[in-house]
Amino acid sequence: LNLWRDMQNAAPGPDEPWSKYLNDGLHLSREGNIFVGRKLTELIKKKFPELAVTPCPHTDYPGNSASVCPGLDHFGPWHDHINHTDPMQSFRKKRKMTIDVDGEQQE
Repeated sequence: LNLWRDMQNAAPGPDEPWSKYLNDGLHLSREGNIFVGRKLTELIKKKFPELAVTPCPHTDYPGNSASVCPGLDHFGPWHDHINHTDPMQSFRKKRKMTIDVDGEQQE
């Protein structure tokens, strides 16, 4: 991922230079962080599609229980599935897992 080149190419023009992606010439600004996040997401989708997160179809947010990533196992409760009156209850639920003859995990 060549961020310098990509930021140079994304500059809209002389009135708004690529330096808008940096606060002080070195550290990323808000726009720079958004830019890097988008570029990393594009690269993951292209090079490692099994790790790409499909956002929630209703909110388009990648960090809730309706988002999906086929390449990563989900091992804890989502924040929206945690019982706020007894949070530990949500973490006590155990998944029964077995190993098949090929050594693969089965739920």
